[in-house]
Amino acid sequence: MEKELLGILNTIKNKTGIDVAVISDNGLIEANTYGEYVKLPSVTFNERKDPVVLQEENLTCFYFSFNGTNFTGAIEGVSAIELNYAIFISSFIENSQIKNLELTFSEQYLSIILGDFTKSRTLHFQEKYSVPKKPCACILFKLLKGNASDFVSFLNDYASSGDTAVIIDEEFVCLVKFNEYDYDGNSTSNIEYSEYIVKSVFEELGYEVLAYVGSTVTSFVELPLSYKQAVETVKMSNLFNVSSSVNAYKYYLLLKMAEDLPTGKIQEFLSMLLEPSAVEILKDEEIMTTAEAFLNNDLNVSETARALYVHRNTLIYRIEKIKKITGMDIRTFNDALAFKIISVLAKIK
Repeated sequence: MEKELLGILNTIKNKTGIDVAVISDNGLIEANTYGEYVKLPSVTFNERKDPVVLQEENLTCFYFSFNGTNFTGAIEGVSAIELNYAIFISSFIENSQIKNLELTFSEQYLSIILGDFTKSRTLHFQEKYSVPKKPCACILFKLLKGNASDFVSFLNDYASSGDTAVIIDEEFVCLVKFNEYDYDGNSTSNIEYSEYIVKSVFEELGYEVLAYVGSTVTSFVELPLSYKQAVETVKMSNLFNVSSSVNAYKYYLLLKMAEDLPTGKIQEFLSMLLEPSAVEILKDEEIMTTAEAFLNNDLNVSETARALYVHRNTLIYRIEKIKKITGMDIRTFNDALAFKIISVLAKIK
């Protein structure tokens, strides 16, 4: 209870800047945001809901119940402002308790993923429900065809210990995946796992889904960061019209860095990488789509031709056209990297 109360008091301090101390009926300090020992008067719980002003101690005290236990809270100051804050704080604490009681397990988990829980509340949840204390990541699944509730049941059938699937809305489901190791001690790739899920759910249920993988974070309390990265991956894959069914945040770090560049600097880099006579290629949708597909398929001609539904010779003709216009042979690593940078800069220009 002490951790839970302290989490609420920290939230109050973050919102108002006010330190709060809470004492029990026996006079012991149960929670305190002052960061040091606080000497409080011997006050006990009172059935009155009105705050009490203690002029000599320069304190305003208020009374509340939390999880069936009576407490007295105290804040510094005795003006009308402190009186109003005392009423607000006592109501906030009791309402937080009611809110926690009303939330289901899935609703609380979703609040953690979205970053709505404080660190203290997240740790309390982790202890209460025995959530693994291991590195974890968010994998965001987008349903193109299928039912979210049924997909969650499907994920649970394939889940490892501690893995939890939560419905974000009708279109998206988030899977919190904890690191697992095979018999050789190697970490199972979240990207490989996502590819397996996408393939399996199509074969078993006929569902079409896309997966967006956030980075692995070291602890459960950092989970919102992984979720934000997964959401960013959705945004960036849409920006690039990526056809891959599985996308990972790490693939788009180059784009994230480029987004912070001033417009003038982006144009400068494009001029350095591309001759003026070759700029028009950026407006050729067929060529740019072909180049991006080729890069996304690891410079593999056969795989790219299959993905684009074109003949191998047609693909080679387009690659040669890129070489003729830009002087870059994207079949080689260095030129492929340069063209990738060009396509990134052109997208955010």
